[in-house]
Amino acid sequence: MWSVLTPLPPVPPGYGLELDPFQADRTQVVKRRKFLSSAEIGEVSAAVSLLKERGASNYAAKDDTLYMQQLGFFQEVAPDIHRKISELVTHTDKAHWGLLASCDEEVGEGVNPRCIEFHEYGKHARNVCGSHTDTGSLITVDIMLSPTSEFEGGGFLTVATEDGSKERLQRHAFEQGDALVFVSHKRHMVEPVTSGARCVLVLEFWEGVACEGAHRCMDPECGTKRLEGAAAGGSSIPPPSPSEEELFGPKSPEPDMEA
Repeated sequence: MWSVLTPLPPVPPGYGLELDPFQADRTQVVKRRKFLSSAEIGEVSAAVSLLKERGASNYAAKDDTLYMQQLGFFQEVAPDIHRKISELVTHTDKAHWGLLASCDEEVGEGVNPRCIEFHEYGKHARNVCGSHTDTGSLITVDIMLSPTSEFEGGGFLTVATEDGSKERLQRHAFEQGDALVFVSHKRHMVEPVTSGARCVLVLEFWEGVACEGAHRCMDPECGTKRLEGAAAGGSSIPPPSPSEEELFGPKSPEPDMEA
């Protein structure tokens, strides 16, 4: 399935991994078992339902990607989980790759979520995700939301190479609540789901501003431009739909303060 790689020299931690998929294929996927508890998975599922109910932008059917970052929705409704994932990225990178050190940035300060996506695989949803890299991002986190007993197929595979040997596909055990963290330019794929429903939460972190659009952003300054446009009373970027009130509900009035 895969071609043979030209032998490459060892890669120092933090050097070139975010740019070269051949180098990234040499890195390991890091798994945190039971990273999310049952209660936290329920919180994510409730956020997904709420966003769908209130009219998510760029989402019409189960085979569409649900962009949870739109208008800062995920950060607003699940701040503790968002913080927990950000800390996981920081600690995993420090222990294994040093990508953040190589770009002299930290999560939340220069490195932020590029996209926060909910994917559903199964009947009347997407069925497969072919081999690809998350080009332009640094680190990707996949979190399994579904019990593996509820679907067939849907295996998570990556390309692995060692010491210039032939490429091979590596299958990763991926149970409910597990988080898989990997260098974004490492090639990965999802096998066809033959029955049931497989739901995952996927976050890509990049060297750029946190995007709040309903898309996989291509402009690292998108979030800054949106904020600047709002402050100026207009923007060259079309305002996202739905509105904040439609997503979060009407704001409660500020309580009167006694003198």
